[in-house]
Amino acid sequence: MLNWFQECATSMSDEVVHKLESLRDRIVLRTGRVFRLIFKTDTLTGKKLGVNAAGKQLLFGKIAGRRHGYADERSALDAALQFSRFVDDPDVAVVKRDDKYFFYEIDTKSITGKDLSTYEDLRACTFYDSYPKGHRLLCVGSENKHFRFYLGQASPREYTLPPDMTHADSLATLRKKAVANHERLVGMTRDLGATKDHRTVFAAAYRVITVRAIAEFDSYKQAGKPESAQFDGRLICNFARRYFAAYDAYAAGRMREVDEVWRTAFDAGRIAQAKDFSQFSVSEILLLSMCAHIIHDLALTLGAIGYDKGQLQSDTYDHFNQALIEEKDRILAAVEEHFGETDLHRLERPFTRALQAISQRFNAGDLGQDVARGAFAALRGLAKQLFHRGYSKAKIGEVALFAEDLARKGLPGGN
Repeated sequence: MLNWFQECATSMSDEVVHKLESLRDRIVLRTGRVFRLIFKTDTLTGKKLGVNAAGKQLLFGKIAGRRHGYADERSALDAALQFSRFVDDPDVAVVKRDDKYFFYEIDTKSITGKDLSTYEDLRACTFYDSYPKGHRLLCVGSENKHFRFYLGQASPREYTLPPDMTHADSLATLRKKAVANHERLVGMTRDLGATKDHRTVFAAAYRVITVRAIAEFDSYKQAGKPESAQFDGRLICNFARRYFAAYDAYAAGRMREVDEVWRTAFDAGRIAQAKDFSQFSVSEILLLSMCAHIIHDLALTLGAIGYDKGQLQSDTYDHFNQALIEEKDRILAAVEEHFGETDLHRLERPFTRALQAISQRFNAGDLGQDVARGAFAALRGLAKQLFHRGYSKAKIGEVALFAEDLARKGLPGGN
């Protein structure tokens, strides 16, 4: 019967579809064992679907796992992952209903002509909550255990978004704002670390970096270099705010406000956490977060703070690369404080491959050589180059996303 309804829905007018849906709702959905999604294919295939003007298609799923659902997100994700081990080529949707979670086996192949395999496949599709009311789509998973989330991941508590810099700020005001950024990172690291939340990885690393950045700011001020201190302070404030804004939007479930580079990073960490941080996953979380924050956010920050490409600002920017090299051990120790001995030493090879591929794809020079100066320094060099080239926000996002996808394939951890 479900197949019959689906065939009708793809070939008839919206008015007829509505009547059929109403009939189906009375006959079938009373059982509570069927979930319907509105599905829109964007770039997954070029196949014409024969659907309504909005390009939407009905997609049905049959319940799998416990009929009465699971108590929490973690249990439902674990069940969906286990289901993928024993069923050939399953695509799944995990749904929240009231305070319970259910997962459904869905058939995307009948619509797109192919199963969902990679995270890129999931990214190319759009799913909408549809029926029954009171159900919320948590995520959709592919046959290869990649997951894209549609509901946010709650934060342990709400944090204040520190104020952005202004061009009128005094050095004292910039320092006060930089300290507010550090205080938020301290709180995030403490709260997230208490439950070994995947977001601890980047928050812990960023806390160490921010301490050093404030020390560099103070050093410039004491040395009588107010222009360098001003540039450094503006960068600290605007740069961190972009990360905090992405974190807050994802936590609140405002997915449309989350830049794709951050959504990819957070999704990967979230499923890695569900897998109890399997091999390479801590490295993956850190590298994806670095790609999002440094390649994407930093390139945009340079434009926002008025980077003039002059020698003084260029030297100030490059000087911090050496500072990051000196902080490497402290950064790794901050992460390992919460996760024990990690696989972060394995970053170099996939990172080098990613930079070389970026160099070839975007004609960005020999970036692979920058790895000798450290991952952070190499990514900062790339961000600076993207800004110098005048790339748009969309183009910068394309480069960062390309780097993330290469990193995910090189480090098979979460997504």
